[in-house]
Amino acid sequence: MPDRFLGIDPGRSKTGWALTDEAGALLASGIVAAVDVALLLDALVFAEGRVPVVPLEGRWPPSLEDGPPEIVVGSGTGSAAVVRCLEARSMPFVVVDEAFSTLRGRELYWRLHRPRGWRRWLPGGLRLPPRDVDDLAAWALVLSRLGRD
Repeated sequence: MPDRFLGIDPGRSKTGWALTDEAGALLASGIVAAVDVALLLDALVFAEGRVPVVPLEGRWPPSLEDGPPEIVVGSGTGSAAVVRCLEARSMPFVVVDEAFSTLRGRELYWRLHRPRGWRRWLPGGLRLPPRDVDDLAAWALVLSRLGRD
């Protein structure tokens, strides 16, 4: 089993990504414009298993210096473009079912950022995070792959 995973939640206008360790703990995440997926993937090109050639927003977590992670791609909207980009770069990947990943991303958001004030009294299904959760949906894809739904 790989020691790192990169989840990619593709969409029409934006794509979420999440890097985890082998247990599924979140190391880093972000959201890029869908047209920038190729830049995200190019940042994962490694020189002899050391540091990436092009880092994303500063330094990579040290755990990425050992080589590329296993890439997990959601099968929903926009996945065909991501799959083409991965295939063009000969990067191995796994496609997983993306059903309910956004809802799971919302749950993960509220797990990371406990609701405060009056929001804590709202039922979970009525709470909307104050930001996009595409990166957390990508994390949910990795957790699904690891069987940690």
